[in-house]
Amino acid sequence: MEKNLGYIKLTDANFEREVLKCKKPVLVEITAEWCGCCHIMKPIIDKLAIELEGKVKFGVVDIEENEKVAKNYGLSDLPIMLFFKNGELVDHIIGLISQKDFINRIKAHL
Repeated sequence: MEKNLGYIKLTDANFEREVLKCKKPVLVEITAEWCGCCHIMKPIIDKLAIELEGKVKFGVVDIEENEKVAKNYGLSDLPIMLFFKNGELVDHIIGLISQKDFINRIKAHL
């Protein structure tokens, strides 16, 4: 995780405060160290984080360490990107997606 991209490390303990009560839109990346597809999506998410800096908050959840988040949203496959606006889940992306499609889906909610 690149420090300069401004990712928030999300946990079961801070998820409500950092995501559900956040006034900005939030993109939550659900990942695990062992997930190869997560590593493939990472550069696309990093690019979007730079492009939308200040407009969207970016957070990452390690599913191995934070099972409550996964259970609350019925998550099992990886990678998963959840997009929240005004504390509500407005979109989710499961698995690999092209950079263009990913960026367009997120921007559609701004």
